[in-house]
Amino acid sequence: MSEPTVLVTTLPKISLNAFHEWFVPAKPGESIVYHAGSLANDRLECPELDLLASTILGHAEKDRVRLSQRRHPLGFEYVVTKAG
Repeated sequence: MSEPTVLVTTLPKISLNAFHEWFVPAKPGESIVYHAGSLANDRLECPELDLLASTILGHAEKDRVRLSQRRHPLGFEYVVTKAG
């Protein structure tokens, strides 16, 4: 009898610095996943994620980016897209 296949999924994590390195040269319409899981819950436990999410939200409020999410096996993927 063969062993069952186990799918190991890791949460994508980017730093605030990595976000800025993506944002500056990104062209309008380009996207990046900045978190997967439950952003509202996860940011309570991770100050770095909270700062990243707050920074990205600030960009969204200034119409520099658009925010979206899509279902993911671990909750949701949170996507930021550079605005045009």
